[in-house]
Amino acid sequence: MVEIHEWKEEWQAGCPLDSLEKEGRIMNGNIKIEESFSMEEDSKDGSAWTSSLCLRIKKASSAHYRALLCVMVGSVILNLILIALAVRRDKREEALFILLGDRCPSGWIEFQRKCYYFSEEEGNWASSSLYCSSHNASLAVIDSQEEMNFLLRYKSPPDHWIGLQRDNPEQLWRWINGTIFHEWTTVQGRGRCAYMNHEAIASSSCSREEHWICSKPSESCQCVTA
Repeated sequence: MVEIHEWKEEWQAGCPLDSLEKEGRIMNGNIKIEESFSMEEDSKDGSAWTSSLCLRIKKASSAHYRALLCVMVGSVILNLILIALAVRRDKREEALFILLGDRCPSGWIEFQRKCYYFSEEEGNWASSSLYCSSHNASLAVIDSQEEMNFLLRYKSPPDHWIGLQRDNPEQLWRWINGTIFHEWTTVQGRGRCAYMNHEAIASSSCSREEHWICSKPSESCQCVTA
């Protein structure tokens, strides 16, 4: 830590300087002179004399001022750097937000590089599948419990069709893309078409009228920095 000395004043009796130097220092503010006039009361010849006090003003050294200036300049530079970094970070976050918003169509929600659509209308399993196909998607294919938890959080209370089906109760469940369901969770009921209720996957007749969930891969990311 740099120690900066303040101005100091010290009174001394007399100033042992010649008149020219004394005058120069007075003009520069380095010294002040106070003179007093005195006369002895019992002096018969009326003799008198003057006395003076010299105030020497000591100023902080130039080295101290240079140190103070360096500290101030360094502080300004540091603040400018921090401001620049904050602005750059805000721009990146804004660009990322815009980019993520453009990865899925309007009205769709993105999660783990997939886009999801939660319908407000109702339809049977087949008509729901056709709607998703018309939007270059399919009834939702769920790959993990984490993905299922996401869908449970975002779907409305009614049941929603998903892309899981089987031809009869004795066959394996298959996703609409042809892959076999590996039973990372149980499917309730003995129906042919699967849907999500408020807590799990269940099954019923495919002719029931339900809401549905579409899913498709999100668009690839191409970042352009300014």
